[in-house]
Order: sequence, then C-alpha cells, then structure tokens
Amino acid sequence: MRFINIFIFSLLLPGCAYIHSLDENLPGQIDIWIKNKDYGKALDTLYYIQKDHKNYNQLMRQKETVVKLAGLFEQDILEKGAQYLIKRDWHHADETYEYGLDKLPNNRKLKKAHNEFIHKRTVYLKQLKLRILQNKTQWLINDSKIRNEISRVIPKNYSARWLLQDHNLDIDSTSKTLIECVSDSIKNHELEVAKQCLKIANQLTPSPYFQNKFIEASKQLEQAIQLRSRKLSKSGKKTLRTAQMALAKGDFNMAHQNINLLPVEDQKNGQVLKFKNILEEQTEDYVDKTITEGRRLYSKGKVQEAYLLWKSLKPISPDNERLQNLIDRAEKILRKLHKIGNKQDIIVLPAKQN
Repeated sequence: MRFINIFIFSLLLPGCAYIHSLDENLPGQIDIWIKNKDYGKALDTLYYIQKDHKNYNQLMRQKETVVKLAGLFEQDILEKGAQYLIKRDWHHADETYEYGLDKLPNNRKLKKAHNEFIHKRTVYLKQLKLRILQNKTQWLINDSKIRNEISRVIPKNYSARWLLQDHNLDIDSTSKTLIECVSDSIKNHELEVAKQCLKIANQLTPSPYFQNKFIEASKQLEQAIQLRSRKLSKSGKKTLRTAQMALAKGDFNMAHQNINLLPVEDQKNGQVLKFKNILEEQTEDYVDKTITEGRRLYSKGKVQEAYLLWKSLKPISPDNERLQNLIDRAEKILRKLHKIGNKQDIIVLPAKQN
C-alpha cells in the first residue's frame, strides 16, 4: 500500500509548481517571487503544500501575503490599462496587460481585460484602415479627372494612355479590397463596417466586372441586414427564452444546447447574436473557475473527481487545448492506477483508439 501511495503521488506531478513545492528553502523562494511580483508562480506552488510540510505555518502566512499583494497588483494593472485606453495609448496598454498576465497568467479579470483591449484595438485599426481607403478613393477620384483630361488632350500619346490604364488598374485593386471588406464584415456580423466599405466603394467607377461585384455585395449586405432585423420564428423565440433561463440558472450545457438548436435564419438574428456574446463571455469565466477547482482537487490526489469535473466542460468548451491537456493527463493517471490494481472508486476508461 505504501508503494501504491507513493506511486499515485508521483503521478500527480503537474509540472514546475509541484517541483518547486519540494524545494528545501521554499519560504526563501517565495520571498524572491514576492519581491519580483511573480505572484502566479507563488500561488501555483503553494497549492501543493500539505499540512505535514515542515514549514506549513510559515508558508500559509506567506500565502496570505501573496493573495493580498496579487489582488492589489491585479487592481493596479486594471487601472493602468484602463487609463492608457482612455488616452488611446495602445502600445503601453498592451505592455501593461502583458506584464500583468506574465505575473498572474491565470487571472480571469486580467485575461478578460486583455481580450477586451484586443477587441477595441482591432475595431480602432479597422476604422483607421477604412480612413486610408476613403482617402485613397478620394485621391483616385480626383486623379481620374486629371488623367482623363490628359488623355483627351493628347489621345495618341502612349505614355498618357499607359498612365491612365495603370490608374484604372489601381481603381480595380481598391475595389477588390473594398468588396472583400464588405464580405468579411458580413461574415463577422459587423454590418456597420460593411456599410462603410460599400459606401466608399460606390464612389469609385471601376471596370464592369467590379461594378457587378458591387451590386452583388450590396445584395448580400441587404440580406444580412434583413436577417438581423427579422423577427425570430415562434420556435426560435421559445428556444432563445429557454437558453436565457438556463444561463440565468448557471446551466451552461443547457444554454449552449438550446442556442445550437436554433435554425440558421434565427442564428443571425440580432437578439440571438447579442445573447451569444453574453453566453460566450460567461462561459469563458465559468470554464476558468471550474478548471481551477479541478486543479485543486487534482493536487489533493482526487484525480477522478478532477477528471469528471474537467470532462463536464467539454460540451461547452470543445476547442479548449488547456482543458484537453488536463483531461488527457487525468485519463493517463486513471489508467495507470487501474493497471497497478488500485481499483477502488476509479472509473475504468476505454483505451484510446489510434
């Protein structure tokens, strides 16, 4: 039994945090991390400290200090990041959030703030690119008048004709970029951006091919606008209400199941898109919290409980690589435990198929 317990304990090695917890001078290492503001490393390591540790009381006092300092650090990063955003100092805002996540990599509030920053910066960059396209369009329009006049004055001049042809190709190239902008924006449900791109495009006079493309893009945008403003079907309204009620109760699985049941037409409705954004944001927070809870169970040797908890997240976070890595590790441990004969309260998992 002693051998089995040691073996089980060795299987629970999750990485550097556990290895650090075995450090003979761990209190000194914690002090160094505190000095360097490496609160994430300190907290991850302190998760694995058991009551029988020779420095348990000292380490628990240090843990209280780290938790307090980490909270102050989190607040400081959030405030600085927000201030930089107000000033539109995107570079320093990015550096601030990255620094915060380097010191507290698993902090939900910092990750959320950083994601919101990335979104705002992306929106701002799109607006800048639109301004460039608008400026270029205006330049092309003004330049067209001059080049056409030159060609009219000296119609047989080869150089003038070549310059006009090159100019028309530039118009077509810009038209192509604007059409792609309309198409991509519709796919991303950014209809206001699509409208701006189409408005700029309609100022140009490209070749007949791109004029037809403008007409097609206009029809696609009109359809997208109609879909978004279109009323939900009777069944769609009922399904959306069920999903909203499920989310209000914290039943993420039910909320996701219902929203995925909506017909394609209802999926593009404005109300549904708004709810999807809320659901995605709350799901991300819930998954992070549950992963942390699973890690706590895992560190105490409750591998099966952690495994079942992580496994329950798969339906609502199927592409989460971090989650999948934890599940894979737990499955590997459970199979080894079953193999050595420790079958009590262990679910026997099927072998992976190649």
